[in-house]
Amino acid sequence: MKIEDLPEDSPARVEAAMIEIVAADQGIGCADLDRAVCDRLGLDDTNQSDRALLDEVFEELIDRDYGPFALLAPDRVVHKRGLTDGITLTHRLTEAEQQSGVIGATCDLAGFRGYDVLNLADDETTVIEIWDGPGGAITWHGPPGWLDGFEAGKAVAIRVDSASSDDRGRLMIARVNADPKTSGALVAAVRAAYDVEVEEPWLPVSAEELLLAVLLDAPDAFSSAAPPLSELYHQAGLEVRGRDVAHDASVWHSLTRVIRLGRVMDELGRDSNLTLPVLRVLDTADVASGIDVELLTEYEGPPTAEDLREHLSVMSKPEVLEIVCDELFDQPYREPPAASAYLEPESRAQFAKALAGAARTRREKAIARYISAICAERSLEPEVAEEHLKAAIEADGDFEPALDRLGWYASDRGDAPLAARYWGRVATSSAIEVPLAEVREFARTSTAKMGRNEPCWCGSGRKYKQCHLGITELPPLPDRIGWLCRKATCFLERRGRNARMAVMTLASARAVDPHDNDSILEALSDPIVIDLALTEGGWFERFLEERGPLLPEDESVLAHSWLFVERSVFEVIDVEAGEGLTLRDLRTGESVEVRERSFSEIAHPKMMICARPVPDGGGYQFVGGIIVVEPGHERGLLAILDDGDPYSIAEWFSAAHAPPRLANREGDDLVLCEIELEVANPPEAVDFLDANFEGERDGWVEVHDLDEDESIIRAQLALNGSRLTVNVNSEERARRVLALLDRMPGGCLVVSERREPLDVATVQARASEMAESAGASLSDEEIPLEARALMAEYRDRYEERWCEQPVPALGGLTPREAAEDPTRREELDRLIASFERESVADSEDFDVVMRPARLRELLGM
Repeated sequence: MKIEDLPEDSPARVEAAMIEIVAADQGIGCADLDRAVCDRLGLDDTNQSDRALLDEVFEELIDRDYGPFALLAPDRVVHKRGLTDGITLTHRLTEAEQQSGVIGATCDLAGFRGYDVLNLADDETTVIEIWDGPGGAITWHGPPGWLDGFEAGKAVAIRVDSASSDDRGRLMIARVNADPKTSGALVAAVRAAYDVEVEEPWLPVSAEELLLAVLLDAPDAFSSAAPPLSELYHQAGLEVRGRDVAHDASVWHSLTRVIRLGRVMDELGRDSNLTLPVLRVLDTADVASGIDVELLTEYEGPPTAEDLREHLSVMSKPEVLEIVCDELFDQPYREPPAASAYLEPESRAQFAKALAGAARTRREKAIARYISAICAERSLEPEVAEEHLKAAIEADGDFEPALDRLGWYASDRGDAPLAARYWGRVATSSAIEVPLAEVREFARTSTAKMGRNEPCWCGSGRKYKQCHLGITELPPLPDRIGWLCRKATCFLERRGRNARMAVMTLASARAVDPHDNDSILEALSDPIVIDLALTEGGWFERFLEERGPLLPEDESVLAHSWLFVERSVFEVIDVEAGEGLTLRDLRTGESVEVRERSFSEIAHPKMMICARPVPDGGGYQFVGGIIVVEPGHERGLLAILDDGDPYSIAEWFSAAHAPPRLANREGDDLVLCEIELEVANPPEAVDFLDANFEGERDGWVEVHDLDEDESIIRAQLALNGSRLTVNVNSEERARRVLALLDRMPGGCLVVSERREPLDVATVQARASEMAESAGASLSDEEIPLEARALMAEYRDRYEERWCEQPVPALGGLTPREAAEDPTRREELDRLIASFERESVADSEDFDVVMRPARLRELLGM
């Protein structure tokens, strides 16, 4: 459709105009582009709504990774594909790439990053998918053997041209018989383009933007095979890190500071007046930790004592202190390789010492000691850290961050009364409330008072007064399993940004709707999320490494044994309600008796669960959550558990708890779509609709054959004057119909559309409304005898058909095939047993549910 046919003032109209203008005038300035668009479309860039429309569309088009435009220095807008169509880039295949069929394309093939999928020009059935990875990494994934004709270590020439689809390209790949020769003029052009791009922001330049800058000035620079971009950039005196290039360490450090600025602003809020003071604190810490001062473009000389005291004042707010500690002591979470400038804790100790030397007030001394404590924790010296925390409290007895951490230390040591005293002095929060309740419970179970000179109850051989005077005797180890799990959770909550991010990422994966905050919060309350972070995520091993020296010896030994316990799928063999369960591991076939009170009240034999029973010093207990596994899903879940990826496991649990997906007969998600179009020529539209759809009384329908015996209606269309209405029940069907209507003589234009996704809750609500409007339904007794007989006959036939049809829960086998296969009979038995909870033998309820007894009879079981 032409620009003139699009609705006035629509984003689509502005976007189409911008793309046409930039493609025809590569390198146009932003202001000139706005004027050209306004002149073509009759807009006024001084009008507030027109200005907002122009800015909104331009921001979409200029998206660094996915937009069709790039903005080059100093003010040049280019259309990426307009510059890269027809160019030839080279890449030197590694042995791993040649064998795996996966090419690392981040730098050498940066000119083609705008595509999602490539098809080989000489074999369009060969599809190469382009994947985005962490830090902007790009990889091309082709089918097995697609690189067999190329030699590892040799360069290949690659060209990609635009295809009819926006996200697809046509790939041509060929051998380069001799290494491409380096052109001095090309190297000089690369460096000249880089110098322009880097000058103003003093930030690394992306490999793609640098290529575009070269092509803008020299369109024929890559008309034939040249050395790979990574080699050209190196010859131009540039270092490549991931997708970015730079010539100097100060440029890389500028990127580190920009990314750090973004993190700090995310934590404090975009409008916080503390952002710049926090950045000054971190710059000072960098210098004190040994970073070359020449990397800091705004460095004003060594910090004075007053500067350091000002930094301490900034950190007097607990939330700011936490942000500073995260930045100083946590490797930034999933940071791009170009921006990594992490320093080991030992280097940060110099900053802590400088702060301690400048501190004068009680609060300043407490803050300096606290930072020293975090530094010691990260250096795996918890006892040293504890001494710093005690010194912080001696300096300022009301300093809550140190009080909280000392409560954590006392809890880890098993000193419940002391932990309760420390945490009791801290303002209530979710991170305090639960562990405080835990330790208070243990503090109340103290033993009868012992004589000061009696041998201590712990068995150390020392006198009570010299050992555990004032400390509660620890309960038996099995009774401390919950406390031990709470200690590991406290570690996650206090270990810093990376641990928090790991938990939040898993909560998003576990959430039924990862884009809904309430859904994520609900997922956070599921103990399986914390357990996945600790177990498969590796944080429990870190907990033992960093906190193990503080744990009571028996807890430490037991906790180390948990490292070898894998999550698995179990079948419930026997249940003693309120006491425990006997389980059989479907992976190993071994049985285990688990002490459990709550879940055993609802469990029943043949139920399957995903869980992690661990030794407790006397038997076994569950740690983490328990997930019920529906019959037929156990094999797939075991395969995911064997891979050990916590995010895949969390996504599986999310899918298991998600409401049923509603789909049409072709498997599309149900979305009620009503689209109204204005047709340019109604008589011609009628002829077009008659030729492409089947006519019916009120309009037209699209009929599709599912198989030889069954047809379905995909779409309904009605024409009233020049207004055409289309009704379909999925987005996919809407796209197909609109693509067909786009070929209508004279054209047609979408004027309105309504799309309503259907889920189970929506359907149930509609059914309830219909039932209320229709009045009360008939009871079973009011159903005529003839109807009841027909329903019973229908149920009989339904059960008979089920025995002969493939069942996904049985791996695609029919129940009869599974009954005859000894390796599948057990799965079939569990599946049929699951129906028992939905059916009662000889029930007079005529809902269509299957009767396990009759199914077993039909299958000879």
